[in-house]
Amino acid sequence: MPDHTFADVDTHPELTPDVVVVPAVDDPAGAVEEATRDWVVQQHAEGARVLSVCAGALLMAETGLLDGRTATSHWSRLSALRTAHAETRWVAGERFVRDGTITTTAGITSGIPGALSVIQDLAGSDEARNVGAQVGYPGWSTTASIAIPVQSWAPGDWPFILNTLLPWGRPTIAITLHDGDGEIDTASLFEVYANSAAARTVALSSTGMVHTAHGLTLLTLTEAEAPHIDTRLRPGVEGTSGRAGFDGALEYLASTTGETNARSAAKMIDYPTYALALGSDSGSPRTLLLTAAAVLLALLVGLTPSRVGRLRRRRAPATPA
Repeated sequence: MPDHTFADVDTHPELTPDVVVVPAVDDPAGAVEEATRDWVVQQHAEGARVLSVCAGALLMAETGLLDGRTATSHWSRLSALRTAHAETRWVAGERFVRDGTITTTAGITSGIPGALSVIQDLAGSDEARNVGAQVGYPGWSTTASIAIPVQSWAPGDWPFILNTLLPWGRPTIAITLHDGDGEIDTASLFEVYANSAAARTVALSSTGMVHTAHGLTLLTLTEAEAPHIDTRLRPGVEGTSGRAGFDGALEYLASTTGETNARSAAKMIDYPTYALALGSDSGSPRTLLLTAAAVLLALLVGLTPSRVGRLRRRRAPATPA
């Protein structure tokens, strides 16, 4: 839930932002986001830094603010962005790119180092290290390399592709929220499951609204509104090792759906996995059944033309001698 409208910010100088964060939106070039695009341009012109996270770069490209600049986005978006917005130099293999007062970041969790870079710019290295220590992003420091692997679709992404193409029968996981929950702990469960497509997630609370540790207001379902629930999780306490955040969420996913699914999800969100215990690659029964069904379907589709041909030949009238 928003605390203020664009009009509130425009008419109350005390609300003038130092940083505008641009997330992914459903229709970055459409009319529904026209006001957002105009407002981002206006705030940048008035001196605000802009931080674009992941596919937020699509909206940024539509504003024109990236024309002539260097930028990045989620690895799966870069090819299309290079075609649609050749006026921008799109780079892969960097967790974030700073060009003047605009910072763009790669996949979802790359927004964390990107935000820490903006904090360092605004408040200095000591404050960035203080916040970074609380966040605990793997391998981050004010001097760490921003290089990351250049990613593309690969055979190891088959669980995500299969779950996306065949979503039926996925379990429903209720993520139960309470006032004071940490933002990263909360986001990690939703992002990991969204980017593995292994389950449907719903947010649940006793009142239908919660306030996170640093003041975000989140709307949820209540027990009375919830669909059938297969599993319940709590932010900050899941994971095979008891770790919180993305570490715990990915380890829990691996323990329930297999290592391949967890590594693919980590790749989708650009999260480092070198320190994670992702266990065996046994996979979930549902994924194995879907794989078998997909293979069987492919075989049936492949055999259909020859079977139809044979049937037609059998039914064709005999040619007179």
